[in-house]
Amino acid sequence: MLPNSTACAWAATFTAAAVISVVYFVAAWLGLVLRPEPAHTAVFWPASGIAVGILIIAGRRASLAVCMSVMVGGVAATIFGGRGLFRSVLLSGCNSGEVICFFWFLSRWVGGPFAFRDVREVVGFLLAASIAAAISSAGGAAILASSVTPYLVAWETWLPSHVVGIVVVAPLLFALDQLRRHPPSRGETAEALAGLVILVLASLYAWSQPAKSWLTFSSTIITLPPLLWLAARCQPAFAIAGASISSSAVICLTIFGIGRVRR
Repeated sequence: MLPNSTACAWAATFTAAAVISVVYFVAAWLGLVLRPEPAHTAVFWPASGIAVGILIIAGRRASLAVCMSVMVGGVAATIFGGRGLFRSVLLSGCNSGEVICFFWFLSRWVGGPFAFRDVREVVGFLLAASIAAAISSAGGAAILASSVTPYLVAWETWLPSHVVGIVVVAPLLFALDQLRRHPPSRGETAEALAGLVILVLASLYAWSQPAKSWLTFSSTIITLPPLLWLAARCQPAFAIAGASISSSAVICLTIFGIGRVRR
């Protein structure tokens, strides 16, 4: 029999892993659903951002639960997407290794709790995301490569999809956690929500314009003011959330071929 403390710790780990697995599965399934035809690999992988964001928030103590959830949720989503069990396990192993590599690089460069406090931390975050995705893409592309999808094509699709997934989704989770830890006042919340709505609408309007419109080449004219308002008037978490949500809107428009940026 395990001591009560050990048994509770393992029960908490498996419970957390089960919850994260469901979230990771939904994010991975969304990445597969957003896959444009005739592409055989996802062009936007938000699941990587989910795993990395949770690991940044919870720290090293959540590494086992996150790795377990990436394997379970990733295998389930990949099988659901039409791939066999063996390849799904291998792909999920690459995704799990990506998360481990990211956290290892980030912890070495930052050397403490991560919070997007300064340029050094932001640059370290971007470098860790790029290097971890590059390492995982080497294995993932080899697994996905076939007569229909050459290795180089699979690698060129995997790398940006995972980097963008981390850069867009992980900061959003971090921002939500900061708002949970430091709840804003009602007035600040109302002001921030209004700014977020304006920012999203401005992003959708600017990037959905036809290619001949000058606005699509100068979209910052209408997207930068609400973002600056959030940064100046509200908690930093709201500005981070606004940038992530606005980026997600642009990604969706690009995937579906709406506006100037077409796939």
